[in-house]
Amino acid sequence: MLRIGLTGGIGSGKSTVSQMLATLGVPVIDCDEIARTLLNSGPTFTAVIDHFGSSFLTDKQHLNRNLLKTRIFQNPNDKAWLEQLLHPLIKAEIEIQLCRYHSPYCLIEIPLLVEAQLQSWVDKIWVISSEPHRQITRIKKRDHLNKKIIDQILSSQASNEQRLKFADEILENNGDLPELHQAVIRLHGRYSHLK
Repeated sequence: MLRIGLTGGIGSGKSTVSQMLATLGVPVIDCDEIARTLLNSGPTFTAVIDHFGSSFLTDKQHLNRNLLKTRIFQNPNDKAWLEQLLHPLIKAEIEIQLCRYHSPYCLIEIPLLVEAQLQSWVDKIWVISSEPHRQITRIKKRDHLNKKIIDQILSSQASNEQRLKFADEILENNGDLPELHQAVIRLHGRYSHLK
């Protein structure tokens, strides 16, 4: 089974493309979802709270994800620490999930594929390319973050040009959803016949 890594900047439309492919019957593995599960409880949750402190807990003793997101995008050392903790665990879970599927290809949504140099995790890379102003609009609507934090997140990520250097396929997401959907269907048609 071919491992397709889907990547793109925050707000580029990765989740939208993943959902479109899932409705077409493509197995989808979401690295952010794996990370969220790891951070919900257990030893990973404990390690994060030990590292960052109890101020990163909500009133209900859950991890304050927005506070963590703000911290790691303002502090490269904390970001590197968290990635070193999570990446091996995420990779192990990907391997477990891949064993469940029998399909020509599986989509693995990896937001930081280029930044974290995770190209070896996949066979092919699909990059979603989107204009920065469109990304900012989507992030504001979805995450309700202020412009300063959004700018910090965008500047901490690989540029569109850096991602495109690794792209086997490019999905432009600067138009409307039907246009993106047609591009996804075309790619699916090509890759669903691969053995």
